[in-house]
Amino acid sequence: MSRKTIDTWEFYTYCGEQWNHECTEFSRKARNENSKAYRENSPYPLKIKKIRRSLAQLAFEYYTGEDYSKDKKEQGEALAKNDDFKDYLKRLQS
Repeated sequence: MSRKTIDTWEFYTYCGEQWNHECTEFSRKARNENSKAYRENSPYPLKIKKIRRSLAQLAFEYYTGEDYSKDKKEQGEALAKNDDFKDYLKRLQS
């Protein structure tokens, strides 16, 4: 049975009044590299939030550019089986 989710890490910095989303990383290696770079170079506090996202959600957003909602689950699951999407995931995670 293959995984139906992927772990992502969202980076947030606090710029005076609120936490701002800076980027999302899809691999631990990229998370560690970016975390180190932000802490060395940014004067703002950094918060990293781990989020487990469904492959259906990522596939739907990748192909349509729209926000994912639960009623789009079947469409997202079908798109997640596409070979192009699987190649895209491999590139994100390398």
